[in-house]
Amino acid sequence: MIPGRPSFTDRHEIFNASRVPFVFVPGDNEWSDCDRMSNGSYVPLERLSTLRSLFWRDSQSLGQKTMPLERQPGTYPEHARFRLGPVLFVTFNLPGGNNNWGLTGQPGAEFLARNPVVIDWLKENFALARRDKLAGIVLLFQANPEFKHFSQGLGHHGYRDFLEQLRHETALFPGQVVAVHGDTHMSRIDHPLRDKDGRPMGNFTRVETYGYPIMGWTRGIIDSESTTLFRFEAHPWPPKQP
Repeated sequence: MIPGRPSFTDRHEIFNASRVPFVFVPGDNEWSDCDRMSNGSYVPLERLSTLRSLFWRDSQSLGQKTMPLERQPGTYPEHARFRLGPVLFVTFNLPGGNNNWGLTGQPGAEFLARNPVVIDWLKENFALARRDKLAGIVLLFQANPEFKHFSQGLGHHGYRDFLEQLRHETALFPGQVVAVHGDTHMSRIDHPLRDKDGRPMGNFTRVETYGYPIMGWTRGIIDSESTTLFRFEAHPWPPKQP
């Protein structure tokens, strides 16, 4: 970041310099954690409003070469979708830190307003993928919703509704489902979603991206000739020396 320049402006210019279309998905560091003193003591909803006015102000992606995005109607423009071949990609405002549930046993007002919108967006896009007989759907969000805890009946309050609906939709979807997230700074590709009887759901894959201090990137490949549809390659940075 250039000293003296707002972080959001700086990041917007970096993302917009991408040579390929760039789709930005929000996370806790950008808005829901901003009330912490160490993060500037901002008002989280003010930060989210600023993000919306800068990063999601029209129906195009970021980047030197843009692509059209279809945004969820209403006041959550960060929820978007686009297609690549036989696959539907869908973004969600699902931040870490228990989905901005709050610090008490009762959910906060922001969570109560946003959570049903997120669930509706999840339902709508699975319905679209089934209707159009798509081979796969990829869900993009920041939070690690703790699939393991959910399968053990210990799901976090902020993610329980989302995971229950995700399990239901995955069971009804004949194609492949991929959830891409970050949050817990660990690169992994696995199959952590289980059905109500505790059996792994074979058409579901979780891809968690790298995070500090072990950095890297993950390449996803759509292979319509393969029964699994997707291939993923994890690339740590810097690469290991031979």
